[in-house]
Amino acid sequence: MQVSRSSAYTRPYNPLYCLMPKKYAQPPIVEAACDFRFSPDSAWDWTIAGLLYERVKGEFPTKEQVDVVDFVATPLGTSGPHTNVSARIRLVREERDALLQLGPQLFTVNQLRPYPEWPKFKEVILTNFHHYLKVAEPRGFARIGLRYINRIPLPESTVNLNDYFNSLPKVAEPIPQVFKGFLMQVEVPYGELKSSLRIVLGTVPPDSEAKYPVLLDLDMYAQESDCPMIGDVEMWLDAAHQSVEEAFEASITDTSRTELFGEVKQ
Repeated sequence: MQVSRSSAYTRPYNPLYCLMPKKYAQPPIVEAACDFRFSPDSAWDWTIAGLLYERVKGEFPTKEQVDVVDFVATPLGTSGPHTNVSARIRLVREERDALLQLGPQLFTVNQLRPYPEWPKFKEVILTNFHHYLKVAEPRGFARIGLRYINRIPLPESTVNLNDYFNSLPKVAEPIPQVFKGFLMQVEVPYGELKSSLRIVLGTVPPDSEAKYPVLLDLDMYAQESDCPMIGDVEMWLDAAHQSVEEAFEASITDTSRTELFGEVKQ
């Protein structure tokens, strides 16, 4: 098992981030997830799920088995995206607002709405990650990720998107800058974290809550040799969360903060 190597994942000082994090009466987060993929030489069998369940059943009493289809996107210049189908065990809270997922060389903590503040979510991640370490004893990471999925309800289909978003796709003139739908994805390297931030912004089908929703999906991840040591997970998580929060705030405008999310002044 890896232990720790350094404090390389401490983010540099950012005076903007030292302000109090913004709070919203209607936060757009629909799901947050911390995903651990372990190295192929890490031992795995399905008894690990049973051992973990014995440790966490007080908080996650419901056990479910599901088949999951993973869409695996890859960085530019590598082989194209592909899908994987895998069996997983889900351990679910009674309120069904959070769950743990286990599979071969995989452990994920999912938080649904309502999303607590970061310190509480981080506590859930670390507490259950340490339970997993005790029963599985993984040797190291193949991938680690912290992902936030935001569903942003626009008031109508004919709004000026620039009123709500600072990051938008653009087509060449004289093509009209009017979109019935759009999908934008970029990968941004964060050298100090040895990580990348995948930003996906696009329209999604309407539902009972919003006729014109837009999805803002922010996924900070590290892979293979760039992953932190197991003992550095908390430092990496704090730095990754800071970067994701900064990216979210940079992607939206004050109009979104006040009209859509109901910013709570502090």
